[in-house]
Amino acid sequence: MGPHQRCVWSEWLKHLVLSTNLTHDTTNKLMALLRDTTNFQLPKDARTLLRTPQNIGSQIVPISGGDFWYQGIEKALQCYFRNFNSEINTIEVTLSMDGLPLHTSGTTCFWPILMRVEGIPQAAIRVVAIFCGYSKPENAEEYLRPLVNELNHLHRNGITLNSITRPFKLRCIIGDAPARALIKGVRYYNGKEGCMKCTCHGEYLAEERKVIFVGVGAAARTDSMFRMQGYGRHHREPTPLTELDDFDIIKNVVTSDSLHLLDHGATKKFLMHWKTAKFSSDEKWSQEQIDNISTFIMNMKLPSEIIRRMRSLKFLKYWKGSEFKYFLLYGGIVILRDYLPEEEYDHFLKYFCAITIFSTEVYKPLWVEGKRLIEEFILEVPRTYGREHLTSNIHNLQHIYDDICNFGPLPTISTYPFEGYLRNIKRSMRSGWKCLEQAANRISELNNFETYNPPTHPEYPLIEQKSQLTILHMSSSFILKCTENDQWFLTDSNAIIKFSSATRSPDSSRIVINGFPILKFRTYFQISSLSSAKINIFHANISDLALTTAKITTSNVKCKLVAVQKKSGNGYVFFPLLHTLKLTN
Repeated sequence: MGPHQRCVWSEWLKHLVLSTNLTHDTTNKLMALLRDTTNFQLPKDARTLLRTPQNIGSQIVPISGGDFWYQGIEKALQCYFRNFNSEINTIEVTLSMDGLPLHTSGTTCFWPILMRVEGIPQAAIRVVAIFCGYSKPENAEEYLRPLVNELNHLHRNGITLNSITRPFKLRCIIGDAPARALIKGVRYYNGKEGCMKCTCHGEYLAEERKVIFVGVGAAARTDSMFRMQGYGRHHREPTPLTELDDFDIIKNVVTSDSLHLLDHGATKKFLMHWKTAKFSSDEKWSQEQIDNISTFIMNMKLPSEIIRRMRSLKFLKYWKGSEFKYFLLYGGIVILRDYLPEEEYDHFLKYFCAITIFSTEVYKPLWVEGKRLIEEFILEVPRTYGREHLTSNIHNLQHIYDDICNFGPLPTISTYPFEGYLRNIKRSMRSGWKCLEQAANRISELNNFETYNPPTHPEYPLIEQKSQLTILHMSSSFILKCTENDQWFLTDSNAIIKFSSATRSPDSSRIVINGFPILKFRTYFQISSLSSAKINIFHANISDLALTTAKITTSNVKCKLVAVQKKSGNGYVFFPLLHTLKLTN
């Protein structure tokens, strides 16, 4: 076997070990078996194969409350982008901090600092640092000082990737409410001075033992006043973030993370309320209603692009954030119409419309309308449910508009990608002993192996034939085919089409779709001055489907549609699959 073949097999084995998270002991046994039964020249120890660092313990330092390992932004990016040849000029990153419990039977937790490079969607999340302790870091200065020093250095000098120095910029920091309060050194969300965006003063309700925030439109906090410690009891301790160059500590620490603010926040709150009426004297749903709603939810035909299936309301408190998200954006307003009083339904409809509008750049002309709807929603909470529900999550809904104007629609400022990577860190733990060293070793091993390779996507759209099934790939995350959940789409002229087939034109210059149009459809709702048609939501009957096909070019497809069947009859409500929406002239 030649040197090249040995190198290929060695790299293949590294990929197997790291991708499946094999332990070093198992890897040693596998290499011994391969050496005995083949002519592969492999090391005897997995640490040699994976180039596990020998001095990782010396890089870990004690700080208040635990231990801290700082890898650094520059090292993480230089390892990952060592073959980087992109034309992207400025390297812009988003940072996220959050807590991660490691064991169900203990209190040990990680507080990683994670990083995402903007403008390169395929780039993986990178680890900048990890704190390990029995609780969150006790001192923001010790936790953030190395990060702040490096950020300022990179902002002033740029970052060198593959021998080319590029400008560097910190876009924003996102995280949940406790993480934001920690890094900014301010009161937590349940304090009277807990809002990080405005000067609204909270009110303590003794009977409910909670702080509420009444009203909208309080004066915004400013970066200059914050740096002067001018907000009194809002400040708990100084933070190194005030020393960052070109960083607005009010605007650049985002509060509108959809996972925590919306999905595990407002949406979960209202669903739990309707199911249990725990916090109100309102009548809760009966068991029969819960069963009917659960059946509806589980029978929803969600598109293939939505991987997670939704579960029964029986498991509501165990729902993942994505389940709450899909309930809100695709189908919730259909089933709730039959189970909520009119006032509560119209109230929830405003929330649904605002979040839908804020979720895509395509609806940017409607963002001001979304701001008005969400403010009406907040102001109507006391009348609809009671003042005690004006919690921090409800109050912070009014600040979404400012965040998306500064940084883009909600998916671009979400912690969902970071949450997925946190699970990878947790999976790398092989025992409860020296957890931080284990994590640092696994990350260092990946640094030696994992590198960014620009994906080689085929030219879209393209047609794939699987047996008798024709699949049209509009993009890597948008397909059409003749199945119940993937067959509906909307054209630029707002025609609802049922996909039948797709063929390439004789000159191969374009693809033509054959589909059955729905001849009659109408708007599904009107709330305030907003018609559902403005956000591409329509109501139609399948009986109005044309008997002959129409021909549509792929350039005339506006988006894929999620078809939600109503409780009775053959009526359907069609929702746009938001990430497939395209801007039209």
